[in-house]
Amino acid sequence: SALWCSHVVALCLFRIHQATSVCLRAPVSESLSRLRRDQLQKFAQYLISYLPQQILPTAQQILDELLSSQDTTMNTAYGAPDPTAGPSASEQTSWSLDESTLHANIKKTLVKFCIP
Repeated sequence: SALWCSHVVALCLFRIHQATSVCLRAPVSESLSRLRRDQLQKFAQYLISYLPQQILPTAQQILDELLSSQDTTMNTAYGAPDPTAGPSASEQTSWSLDESTLHANIKKTLVKFCIP
């Protein structure tokens, strides 16, 4: 049982060999900061209209909290979370890499896809 999913390794290999085919996009928060007020409103309304059943309840809850006269966490916090931008500066992160396991998993995946 490999720790790396074969589709993740395949994606990494594709990205390495087809670097110009993969579009690098800015975090959503960065793109939103470039929009004017009318564009932000249009963005929100189109987002809701594309997936109304999934988004509308959450959108209404967020609006209720933002429009509340009470000091809520959302009202008093600076900015908002952006999962497209990676972890926040205050988040504790740690990386560990077991090179032998990585090598073995990549080898298993390559053998699986490259040998008939």
